[in-house]
Amino acid sequence: MTRACNPARLLTILALAGALAAGCGGGESRPAEGATTAVQSATAPGAQAITAESLPSLGVSGDDLPAGFSVRREGYVEAGEPIVAVYRRAFDPGKATLGSSALADFVSDVVLFPSSEEADRALGQILDSLTGDQVEQTFSSILRVYTGIEAVDLNGQTLVSPVVGDGAVAARAFFDSPVGRAEALLFVVRVGPLHLNVFVVAEPGKVELDDAARVTAAATERLQAAVAATEPEA
Repeated sequence: MTRACNPARLLTILALAGALAAGCGGGESRPAEGATTAVQSATAPGAQAITAESLPSLGVSGDDLPAGFSVRREGYVEAGEPIVAVYRRAFDPGKATLGSSALADFVSDVVLFPSSEEADRALGQILDSLTGDQVEQTFSSILRVYTGIEAVDLNGQTLVSPVVGDGAVAARAFFDSPVGRAEALLFVVRVGPLHLNVFVVAEPGKVELDDAARVTAAATERLQAAVAATEPEA
């Protein structure tokens, strides 16, 4: 049996930020006060700061997905310290397929931390929470937040992530839901002070790791370009 969703614990340990807090009773909103704080690796002239306002252009967009995917909802979600801001975009796949994957749900978050060090520390916490005896409880909480599904008989595992970044975590879980057995994949990729979270759900055997990884990698390239733009000019 999974435990009740605890916003403070999920924000601190999972670092899936306001996306998780929203699933525990909050809602999508504008960035919290102070969320426009710029994160910049250099202060040299010409360097472009990454702010909360940068996040919508960095996450997975309709251009990354096949025709037929539509945005179900999007917006900023509330986040606790040390997170600066979180932007979520959720897609309805409709009848469209992603490569050979027939998905039921596709959600992406971009999370901005105050520094690369904080983002790296959070990624380590996520990895710790998705390994060993914690993986089922952690994945059940993530699933509940992203989809509202109360998972039963969940079996989870961490995977070797095929996504390139400054660091990445991938996990898969199979579980029973009110509409039958299902499968979910989670990617968390760190690039500098940013996290990209991608979460997909499908019937068992209807989601391929490489299909979801290709979309995640495309968005990761945008994060890399944004972080590179904060570097000082030569």
